[in-house]
Amino acid sequence: RKALAEAGLTEVQTYSFYSSNVLSNLNLDKDNLIKIANPISSETEYMRESLWPNLLEVINKNLKAGYKDVAVFELGKTYLPQKGNLPKEDYYLSIALINETDNPIQELYQIAQATTNRHSGLSRIDSGVADAPQNDKGYFHPARFATLEKDGKQIGWIAEIHPRIANKFGIEKRVAVLEIIN
Repeated sequence: RKALAEAGLTEVQTYSFYSSNVLSNLNLDKDNLIKIANPISSETEYMRESLWPNLLEVINKNLKAGYKDVAVFELGKTYLPQKGNLPKEDYYLSIALINETDNPIQELYQIAQATTNRHSGLSRIDSGVADAPQNDKGYFHPARFATLEKDGKQIGWIAEIHPRIANKFGIEKRVAVLEIIN
């Protein structure tokens, strides 16, 4: 947290569920999400399985407020269904960045490199260029996606949000996101 804040990012905390806006914009399959038994409202029925979609809503709000460069991060829990068991809870780190450049993914990668190198428990993160995963449903730009690896093990990914998806969230600029699984 400290290293990310020192790098100029702002920490945010979003809800542990997806809004109906996220569900519809990403056309998420509700059958693959955990439904809350007694939600506060119909807007808060499904637990999040990833952090980055909520960060797109944060970026949209900041752009509407007049900010041109937005760099936010969240450390939080995600919830994945398990057959016959309680949901699997994992901590994720997600970062979203939008700026006035044509290549926000490069800046985001540099921030990730710099902050992980300063953090005492992490070694350097290496990226392996890859095509966007087949199961991403077109969320990411097909040629701007890379896996993140630590000690030869995949720990996350970095990508540019597909312009069609960004537009659904009211974002007209290029958006880079990164997600690391703890």
